[in-house]
Amino acid sequence: MHYVRGDFREALEEYETALEGLPNDAEIVSRVGYTHRRLGNWPEVYAAFEDASRLNPRDANLFYDLGGHSFGFTRRYADAVRAYDRASTLAPDLYDASIQRGLTYLHWQGQLDTLRAIITDLPRELHLPEIDLARVNLALWERDSAGLLRLLEAIPAPVFETQVAYLPKPVYAGWAHRLRGDQSAALAAFDSARVLLEPLVPERPNDERILVALGYVYAGLGRRDDAGNSAADAVRLRQEEGDALSRLRTIEAAARVLAQAGLADQALVHLETVMASDSPVSVHTLRLDPLLDPIRDHPRFQALLERYKWQVER
Repeated sequence: MHYVRGDFREALEEYETALEGLPNDAEIVSRVGYTHRRLGNWPEVYAAFEDASRLNPRDANLFYDLGGHSFGFTRRYADAVRAYDRASTLAPDLYDASIQRGLTYLHWQGQLDTLRAIITDLPRELHLPEIDLARVNLALWERDSAGLLRLLEAIPAPVFETQVAYLPKPVYAGWAHRLRGDQSAALAAFDSARVLLEPLVPERPNDERILVALGYVYAGLGRRDDAGNSAADAVRLRQEEGDALSRLRTIEAAARVLAQAGLADQALVHLETVMASDSPVSVHTLRLDPLLDPIRDHPRFQALLERYKWQVER
């Protein structure tokens, strides 16, 4: 209950008490690892993963989540790929392990070939939130506006909702239309998304995903101040109530919102925070992301790429 409420230090005390009586329980060991991850205690996360995987070497989710996600988040890309491969071997229908493996190669080597091959091999009729989100993001990163619009027609869910994202389809439609130079269609799509999102803010005041999505929409509509305020509110919410993972993810998303709004200096402050912290984001991510196009030629952005290129040269 403490973990679900976000009281991670209290949760850790309870799990460690449980371990005194059940020191070889892989589930409790892994939960200790997950809790340390929320607190940003990475050596303890790795130790818990090693212990849990020794105790239960056939738990696919353990390799996928506590292993792959943790290694990826700290830019240990090769270790992340090995963990995702192990998860996929143990559970071939754990499709998100393959998706995350493809995303790891994006961050690590700046290539989309692996992710494209993985998505191409998936059954077209298979619609899971993480898979559909990966499909539309791949089309966006490839700047394939026509392909993105076709995907939006084919995917049945009206919203791309995962643990880290809540993005109605019109947001992606707006980006697609803007990529193809159709500003009127883009504005119409962003306004449709606004109508969907604005009523959710008072209903879900602690959901930073809604604030981020609304920031994208306001940026797309040219409402610069509103976009900046939405990004600031999302970051503030996670600073007050978040954990090590959600805080950095929200700062990263806020940087994209601010870049889209043309608030380059504010966006770059957030990007500098992300690049200096534990995060899967790399210089390759920044180079590929079309949402950062408005600040791509900024001297501070170019300096950021140069300063952190060592992270993918290890």
